[in-house]
Amino acid sequence: MVYRNAFDVNAALTHRTMVIAESLSYDCSIFDANDICVSWGGRYGNSGNSVNDGAGVLTVAYRFLPEFYVGAFVDQSAPMDYGTSIRSTGMDPTFGGFLVWQENPDQSGFRVRLSAARHNGNVRITREASLSNTEAGSGKTGLHSWGYGADISYGFNVNEDVLLLPYAGIRRSTARRQGYTEESWDSVEFPLSYRHMDRELTTATMGIRGTMRIDHGIRLLASAGMEYDVQTSQDAMTGTSSITDFNNFSLSSPTRKANRTRGVGSVGAQFRITSNAAFVVNTTLRQQAYTSDLSLGVMASVMVGF
Repeated sequence: MVYRNAFDVNAALTHRTMVIAESLSYDCSIFDANDICVSWGGRYGNSGNSVNDGAGVLTVAYRFLPEFYVGAFVDQSAPMDYGTSIRSTGMDPTFGGFLVWQENPDQSGFRVRLSAARHNGNVRITREASLSNTEAGSGKTGLHSWGYGADISYGFNVNEDVLLLPYAGIRRSTARRQGYTEESWDSVEFPLSYRHMDRELTTATMGIRGTMRIDHGIRLLASAGMEYDVQTSQDAMTGTSSITDFNNFSLSSPTRKANRTRGVGSVGAQFRITSNAAFVVNTTLRQQAYTSDLSLGVMASVMVGF
């Protein structure tokens, strides 16, 4: 049914928006004599509607001045299902980069971060013949997402073990299911054509991050903040067909009223392995813009400075 497809497309756009938001925070900040940092690890994400995925993430950064470093990342996910009617057709990576200026290496003082990410993928969408006198349909199309953001923070030491960093930022993200026409088969006489479907969000963020040193080898990480959508848009599911009395159709996306103001938080820890290496684990929970579901992201990685 077209409604089932619209529901699953919405789940796919929600998931891709979440992945872009998470990837804009990827970082690598342990440097050694050669001013190089390498991080590799794994990511797990859940954005509700039984949409789960896992990925491997590689991040590389280079400190070209004492206050500046630049980096790039590749987030390689496995094929996955978006609901019952949409499945990715290959392992499509998310890639991006970031530029950081920080007043001090320990993140005290001012810190400014710019980041961008993009994903180009392909999916197969199947429309089941779940009602009498209907036929199934299937086709391939692109599922693309991209985003960029900036934030500024100021870190101050509460004492020698605790650092607090109030922050504010802006993020722009877009997720698109490309338009397509269902493939023609002997059993499909009236394939449907669909217009592209976009979700766009411009989001202001603010909150506070903090670190607490437990001992010389363990540091706790936490953050709490709010997100507010300055601008939102969500396309309807529209298309055409050669079916009598169904030449044009438009179905609003099956979402609740947009949640323009949302909470986001994270907890984690950094375990020092050697003087130039650490194991980092972090869990992020955020409210979503168009549903009552919560998005969960878990990231674990090993970061090494060279």
